[in-house]
Amino acid sequence: MTLCLLRQPAHHTDGGYICTPHRRPLPGILDDIARMYPLLELEVGTTGDDARVTGSREAPLPLSVDVLDLMAPARYGSVSVPRDPDTDLPLYADQIGYVSAASLLGTWVRDWRDLRDRSERLPDDEVAVMAAWLRVRLDWAADCHPAVDDFVAEITGLRGALKALSGEIPPKAKRLNAPCSGCSQLSLWPAPGEDYAAQCKNPACRRVYTDDEYVRLTRLEVAYATRKGSAA
Repeated sequence: MTLCLLRQPAHHTDGGYICTPHRRPLPGILDDIARMYPLLELEVGTTGDDARVTGSREAPLPLSVDVLDLMAPARYGSVSVPRDPDTDLPLYADQIGYVSAASLLGTWVRDWRDLRDRSERLPDDEVAVMAAWLRVRLDWAADCHPAVDDFVAEITGLRGALKALSGEIPPKAKRLNAPCSGCSQLSLWPAPGEDYAAQCKNPACRRVYTDDEYVRLTRLEVAYATRKGSAA
């Protein structure tokens, strides 16, 4: 009898790397990823100069760099999820942005296929297809893959990111990477529920931005991120 790799709470397992209680949620996590990923397309589709939220006063939905990151095509070779040096947990919204959902799932698909060594055909690079491919092999991974705890941490983090960005849970306030036009500082924050859409938090400035100005700012943020990525 050995200790399950997922030790919160600690369980023992009679075989493999993950105990039965920790295995049970895994199919649902992959199902959630496949279900929520298409919702990101709706988030992108609501972006634009004419986007407005009816009902209570809120800012229009800006074009999200994080959504674009998660929806990027699969890339392999140097794909890795950054990890917190203190906790070793995956970080999904740090300074370099998100690893795309397709890249994350596709990297694990290729890793499992190679380790299983059964001449299996790779699935298409579609999030739902890859999630289904991994789902039917979860018991094998729990029994045979020595890094299955990393897989669980990464898909759990991906599901959390999708929940926030698809609107299923309210996202935390996040500073914009576009400079304030009043003081040129990176001190702009969204201001949902106010009479304006964003505000500069620099005490010497405190400029506020209308809905249209906020949309333009987020487009500048996207353009900046795109140029930065192209130069890397």
